[in-house]
Amino acid sequence: MIKVQNLSFHAEQNSTTTANSQSGLLMVNKIQHSPSKEGVSYKPVANKRALDRHALEALKNISKKNGFDFYTLKASDDEIAQILTNTEKTQLSPECSDKSSFSLGFESERSLLRLYRVQLLLEQDQSEFSAYTKFIKTQPDEFKLSFQSFRDLRNFCKTLTEEEREVFRLTAILKPSRSLIENYKDLTPNFPSDSELMLSKVMQLNADELKFIPGASKFNANQDALLAKAYPEYAHLRHIIFQESTTKELMQGINNISKNDMSMWKARWISDLCAFDRNGYGITESIYQRMQTIFNLVEEVQDNKIDVLEFQEKYSEHLDSLYNLDERVSNSRFDSVDRKIICQLISYFENPTNEIISNIISGYESFDSDIKENLKKNYVNVINSKECEAPTYLPAVLKTALSEFEKLSEVDHHDAMSLAAKYTLDVLNVVYAHLTLHPENIISARDAAYGENWKKGNWAKCYLEKCIDFNIDEKSLLVVTKKTI
Repeated sequence: MIKVQNLSFHAEQNSTTTANSQSGLLMVNKIQHSPSKEGVSYKPVANKRALDRHALEALKNISKKNGFDFYTLKASDDEIAQILTNTEKTQLSPECSDKSSFSLGFESERSLLRLYRVQLLLEQDQSEFSAYTKFIKTQPDEFKLSFQSFRDLRNFCKTLTEEEREVFRLTAILKPSRSLIENYKDLTPNFPSDSELMLSKVMQLNADELKFIPGASKFNANQDALLAKAYPEYAHLRHIIFQESTTKELMQGINNISKNDMSMWKARWISDLCAFDRNGYGITESIYQRMQTIFNLVEEVQDNKIDVLEFQEKYSEHLDSLYNLDERVSNSRFDSVDRKIICQLISYFENPTNEIISNIISGYESFDSDIKENLKKNYVNVINSKECEAPTYLPAVLKTALSEFEKLSEVDHHDAMSLAAKYTLDVLNVVYAHLTLHPENIISARDAAYGENWKKGNWAKCYLEKCIDFNIDEKSLLVVTKKTI
């Protein structure tokens, strides 16, 4: 039997730590186990103590920073325990890889903000406009979610049952924390390394009664099944939104979503997008339009109205329209493939401004014509292939490149984005050339997206001086950037 020792946290507005409490000490999901897997579950202790005052103050401060009172969340003890599993240092989310050990920082902040916005979507006891103004409070005017789009989100939430609503709330705070993953990894052979596949695996194991998820400790069997349906393998909506998926990944993901599971899959990604970005804008109008288009296209595939290749074509057409390329580019200069690649680069940004769009187009137009033709040929091969694996870290390459070129005094602000676009096109060229020959390989652009590598190699300066080269390391399958002189 596996013995699970957990601490259930109880938040009280006027709570103080007891005399026996150890100040600053949190214990979450510490387990001891023997080989048997029968009867495994998360078991809150019978005698609850008040939430540790340091953790409580941190949660209250994070909430205040984001413009709401912690107690308005009406979070259960299990939900708070779930949020606190995100406090330890983890390498599973690239954005938080530089965080110090044990911090109620990045992941906890995103969890609280997601839960707050999910609650605004679910609660019907305040005016719709009041909930809307709170939902968009931090969003700049140019990205602001429209009131009609917010109303559509609320109307979707009204269709959820009470059990589905509880699962929806949990998806807002459920992340692949190290303590959670280690509990399952010790019991499961061939545990996946990708964070999304980890979550899919964990939800299935939870439904199979290996219950280590604090927030789901009181869920019944139906809710455990609903939770698993919210995380089908390879159905990674953000990969699709930001054009990181290949045809193979799209086919796998859509095939894993049954029509009966669509509501929970949608709910999970709505909660995720409520606070997925560093700026904390969440679901802006641009994100909503892309998300809703994908939801509609998935349903068209399920109804056998279109296939996956037509899905991609229609999504590209949507992006072309969303970014208003008809008025920005000439058909005599750019064909349909050019426009698709431009849209892909633009889509790497959550909320691309008009300036970003214009400068990406400028960078693409001035990119080396011979390399561009080779890139276009291999892009078509990859898009039409049902065998290619999806490369990783490509959006991060563009964003890091932009950041590094902006630091150069000799680079004008407007030129930084064009240079970043061209740098990313060079990376895409070697990635797609490799995938055309070896579609089974998963190429990682991690090193090309790591800011410290740029600084050590002085890559921004080298790129300006045209003394840099790109290739794929055949063993590690990493994009390698090297100086040529």
